[in-house]
Amino acid sequence: MGNAADRILIIENDPAISDLIGRQALQSLGYDVQIVEDATSAIAETLQFQPDILIIDLNQANLSGKDLLVALASQGVNSPVIALARKGEEANLVQAFRLGATDYLLVPARDAEVVAVVERALKQVHESRERENLARKLNQTNQDMQARVRELTAVFAIGKAFLFLADPQTLHERMMEAAIRVTNADLGWLLVRDEAGKGFILAAQRQLPASLAARAGLPWDDGVSLLVAISGETLSLYGEPLKNHKVSSLGRSVLIVPVKIQKQIVAILAVMRKAARPFTASEQALLEAAADYASISLANSRQYQALEDRARSLQQAADSAQNQKKTASETLHRVNQELRSSLDASYKYLDLLAEGQKGKITPEQRTILRAAQDRLRQGIGVLDRLENPVTTPSARNLTIFNVNNLARQALARFHRTARQNNLNLVSELSPEPVYVWADSTQVTQILNGLLANAVESSAAGGNINLRIEKTPENLAHIMVCDNGPVIEPQQLAHFFDRAPKDDPDSRPGGNIGICLADIKEMVISYGGKIWVENSSGKGSAVHFTLMPPKERI
Repeated sequence: MGNAADRILIIENDPAISDLIGRQALQSLGYDVQIVEDATSAIAETLQFQPDILIIDLNQANLSGKDLLVALASQGVNSPVIALARKGEEANLVQAFRLGATDYLLVPARDAEVVAVVERALKQVHESRERENLARKLNQTNQDMQARVRELTAVFAIGKAFLFLADPQTLHERMMEAAIRVTNADLGWLLVRDEAGKGFILAAQRQLPASLAARAGLPWDDGVSLLVAISGETLSLYGEPLKNHKVSSLGRSVLIVPVKIQKQIVAILAVMRKAARPFTASEQALLEAAADYASISLANSRQYQALEDRARSLQQAADSAQNQKKTASETLHRVNQELRSSLDASYKYLDLLAEGQKGKITPEQRTILRAAQDRLRQGIGVLDRLENPVTTPSARNLTIFNVNNLARQALARFHRTARQNNLNLVSELSPEPVYVWADSTQVTQILNGLLANAVESSAAGGNINLRIEKTPENLAHIMVCDNGPVIEPQQLAHFFDRAPKDDPDSRPGGNIGICLADIKEMVISYGGKIWVENSSGKGSAVHFTLMPPKERI
C-alpha cells in the first residue's frame, strides 16, 4: 500500500496512459496522485502540489519533456523525475537523464513495472528525507549543546564573579551585572530586605531612570516584586498582562526571581526588556542560577561581617583587658614598693629591739621578736614572687637561651631573702653556656620555686647551692641543695605530689608562688626529668634536666 503522504504528479497528455499509470496502478495503492495534461501549466501545478516524484511524458504537444525538465530545474524543483518514453525513443531518454531524470518507463507498461519504478524512486525520496531529518536533528542537537555550554559557561562566570565577595555593595553590583548579562535584558534592579525585615530597599540597579536610580538605599515598591516576596516563586510577565502594573512604564517584559537563604527571601532580582519579548526558559534558568549563587554569597558576606564584628569586639575587649592589666601591674608595683619599704623598716626596728639596742629584753621577748621577723621575711618573699607572677604549665613561649643567665638573675633576686634568713647563696655554674629550648619565664619560675623551698627548709647559718652543668648527653642538669632536715624515705616518693588546697605549705614560700607539683609538670613537658634525694651530709637536693635546642627543634 502506498503512503498517503507520498504525492505523485503525472504530466501526460494521453488520457489512456495517465489513467493506466495514475488511477489503475498508483491510486489503487493509496498514493496521492495528480494528473496534468497541459505541459504549459505543469510548472505552476508542480510548485503548488509539491510532489515527491514526477512522472513526465517526454512527448508533449506544446512543450517537449526535455524543455519541461529544464524549466522545472530553473524553478528549484528537485523532486525525482521518472521519464515516460516509447520504444525507439532511447535517444530522448539519454537526454532526459542528462537533464536530471532518475528513472524511466517504456509505455505501454504493466502495473507491476509502474509500481516497481515508483517505489524505487520513492525509496530514494524517503532515504533522502530521513537523511535531511537526521541532519536537522543533529544540527538542533549541536545548537542545544552549544546553548548548554554557553549557559554553563555563564553560570561558571557568575560564580567566579561574586561567589566569595565579602563587601556587600560590591556583591550587589556584581549580582546586577550578571543578571543583565545572562538574560540580555535592557535594565534591572536588586532589592534587599531591610534590617527590620519589613520591606525592601533598592541596593543596585542598571539603566533605571534618574529619578528612580536616586532612590538607592531607600524603600522600593515596584508593584510586582511584592508578589514574588509573598509567593517565593519566579514571576515572568510580558505584553498585555504587564500593563496592570506600574513597572510597565519601564518596559514590556519583566522577569523577577527571589533570592533565598534557608527558605527565607532576603533579596529580589529583577530584569526587564523594553520590547514585549518574553524571557526564554534558558534565560530564566540562568537568572535563577545567579540568584542561587547570590544567596550563597550573601550568606557568606553576612557570616564574614558577623565574624568581623566579633573579631572587632574581641579585639576591643583584649585591648581593654591589656590596658587594665597594665594599670593593675603598675598599681601592684607601686603597692609592692610601698609595702616592701614598710616591711624592711619594720624588720630593722624589730632587729634593733631583738639585739637589745633600745633597752634590755627578756629571752621570751627576744623569741617573740624573732618570730615576728620570720613573718616579715615571709611577707617580703611573697612580694618578691608577686613581681614575677606564675604562669600555667601549658602556656609556653619557647625560645633558645643560656640557663646560666637565668640562674644568675634568680640568685640576685634571692640575695636579700637569704641574707635576712642568715643563709649563704652559693653558685656553681658551668664555665660554658648551657643552652636549652624552653620558656624562659617558666624556667625562671622553676628556679624561684626551688630556691624559695630551699630557703624555707634551711636552718640559719647554712648554705644553699645552685649548680648547673652539662651532661655527657648534652642535657642541662640543674641542682638546688639546702641544709635543712633530711627527708624521710617514705616522703621522698611523694615530694612532688600536689598538696591539698587548704595546706599552707603546699607552695614554696607560702600561699603565693609555684608549687612543687607544677614544677614537676613543667619540667616533664619539656622532655626533662626531675627527682629529689637526700644529701650525704645534711639537707636534700632537687635535680632536674632540660633538653638542648638541637633535640627540641
